Amino acid sequence: MTTATPHQAHPTPPARVSTGPLPPDQARRVLVRGLAQQRIARPSPTSARHALSWALEMTASGESPPPINLVADLGHLILGTDEPEASSSSDRPPSHYAAGLTPASPSPSYTALVPFYDRLIRRYDDLVIGKFLADPTFQRGAEAVRHYPEADRVKGVAYLIARIVERAGIQGPILSPAALRSLAGLPNEIVRDLLDTALEPSDDPNADAHEWAEEARQLDTLTHAIRDMGEVLAPEDLFELEERTALEQFGQRIALRQTVAMIQQFLNFLHTNPPRPSRSIRRVATRLLEEDAYPVGGFASLSNRGSLESLLHSQLAFMEPPDSKTPRPDLFDIKFVRDELLYYARDENAFYRRHRATFVLLRTDLTRARIKDPGSPRQRIILLLAFLVATIRAALERLGEESLVFEVIPPLTEDGSDPLDQERLLLARLLRDQIANRTVIFAAPRPIPALVAHIDEAARRSLVTVWTLGCSDPTPNDPDAPIALGTPLGGSSSVTRDSVIRRRLIVSGPVPLRSQADGSLTTSESDDASVLEQWQHTLREWLNDWL
Repeated sequence: MTTATPHQAHPTPPARVSTGPLPPDQARRVLVRGLAQQRIARPSPTSARHALSWALEMTASGESPPPINLVADLGHLILGTDEPEASSSSDRPPSHYAAGLTPASPSPSYTALVPFYDRLIRRYDDLVIGKFLADPTFQRGAEAVRHYPEADRVKGVAYLIARIVERAGIQGPILSPAALRSLAGLPNEIVRDLLDTALEPSDDPNADAHEWAEEARQLDTLTHAIRDMGEVLAPEDLFELEERTALEQFGQRIALRQTVAMIQQFLNFLHTNPPRPSRSIRRVATRLLEEDAYPVGGFASLSNRGSLESLLHSQLAFMEPPDSKTPRPDLFDIKFVRDELLYYARDENAFYRRHRATFVLLRTDLTRARIKDPGSPRQRIILLLAFLVATIRAALERLGEESLVFEVIPPLTEDGSDPLDQERLLLARLLRDQIANRTVIFAAPRPIPALVAHIDEAARRSLVTVWTLGCSDPTPNDPDAPIALGTPLGGSSSVTRDSVIRRRLIVSGPVPLRSQADGSLTTSESDDASVLEQWQHTLREWLNDWL
């Protein structure tokens, strides 16, 4: 007689191989039995219709739903449930599922099945439900879906479940949308009767045993898949849920997902291989503006005693001009005598905050980067956009105490059109927070002389860098040469040519070329490194030069 242990799979018949949707009667029975075995909410017509609507939305978007009991549990974990019959899964004994199903002449397989299925239910509660409750990415995704408008929550739940199914590699029975709709359209009384009688034994005990064995195999496979997966949601999944792009068609957001995934890979590389600038010399601004210096410490750094050098500038407002008709002493003198003037209590009365302005010039020939090279994980333009966003985020992380501004300059065309409008829209989505706090600015199209004057003005008060991104190296005859190369333009000031650092990133091949201090182009190309690894090393060297 074959027995099963808690760590040994029970003997079950081989999995049924299905090449298409289940027959209608069998599909309804699979759905009803699955809905009767959900663990988060009590089986009811309301909870059943919710689960069926989520599964229908998945099939409508081309996704294959997992077993319906997992759909129900995940959906109720995401949105919660306020049904009066809802209860914790720990309040429901697992023996509820196998009670009264022992056939008259039980087979060895079935004898070992009942206690094994009890253990599977407990393992499902601990390893599946418990994992979702403890996983921070799932909680972030669920919180984002709960803030959707009510009409969009079904789509949000279906999207979140589909991403979990994709990452875990779960596959449920193939069900036609007609089977889901027919069950969802039944009256509440019929649905309640179906749920109440779904787990009762039929006239064929051996068929019941086979059915329970198949469900046990499916539950065991599902539990192992969820247990072995890492984080429930990927960074691109969270981004789409929180930015609500998950509600769009997949074709409209595939570039966004790919770019977010590449950004995360770039940032992960920088966390393990942080940039280390090789030069100890740092560029400093030679002209300090009043707005660059500001007091620190708040009231804790103020005192009513100190030297005139430490006098708080705002106290000068109490002084009357010499030609004033106000008799002496004025209010400033009175406060001075009464020790009511305010002074800085520290030697470091004010801090200087360095200003950095970076202009990102997107050349018109970047349209040629919309190709995928052999061995490359993504298109060149996707890698370039991820490179740019990762650079900005890394700079904000390492230079947060400085005033950083990144201004994206659109392609300079004669007719004023923007051949990279889709890429700019993608960047705007990825940098939405930075755009909101004015760290990133998307410049409006303007003539070349106006751009040169704008950069010239910024160079008078900030450390200015111009990044030129394109598929070919600019030449002095190109329209954007005054910005990319600093060539003279009419009566432009020498500040733009002499005080601006200019760097170029050329994506003429699978591996980018970056400019060095002397203007020559170099690459991180290596025979034993993949295309992605060479992009990552280029990013690190790019930050080394800039920082």
